[in-house]
Amino acid sequence: MDILEMLKQVGVELPEDKRGDFDREFRKTYKSVAELNKLKEDLKAKTTEVEDLTQKLEDSAKSSGNLEELKKEYETKIAGLTTELSDIKYNNLLGKALAGIEFSSDRVKGSVLADIKAKGFKEDKDGNLEGLDTFLKELYEKEPTTFKSVDNNIHTWGGSGKTVETSEKPTYLGRML
Repeated sequence: MDILEMLKQVGVELPEDKRGDFDREFRKTYKSVAELNKLKEDLKAKTTEVEDLTQKLEDSAKSSGNLEELKKEYETKIAGLTTELSDIKYNNLLGKALAGIEFSSDRVKGSVLADIKAKGFKEDKDGNLEGLDTFLKELYEKEPTTFKSVDNNIHTWGGSGKTVETSEKPTYLGRML
């Protein structure tokens, strides 16, 4: 079902002149089932490749006289694939966690992503990056202009479409921590 139809069913109808902008932004932010399935396939392929190399190493160790050389070669390959697998998984978790958050510019987004990766957040038992929400909340409190500005008192953070205005300090949209 199309997102605009879903919104209409719950009583939200976008003006005709805003539908194109909404649709474009929605498609940039959210991943389709096909894209997520592709990521799963990539993860599965890398996992299978690591398992195959591990098995080849074990088989080679049994039949080869040059065990140390083979062991180093396969360990290097396995380490590289394991790193790739970890990167794919981490980037998938990060993409999920940042879905809907709009940054004030691509340069700022790149800087925030570099900071997040440098902090090395680990996956928690719920499949989220532990501590990331706290980091983003603190970043918002210290530097609200990091996030896309609707006006001087409202900054976007998420995509719910609800705005909350206060006269005290800037607020964020759609994401409650």
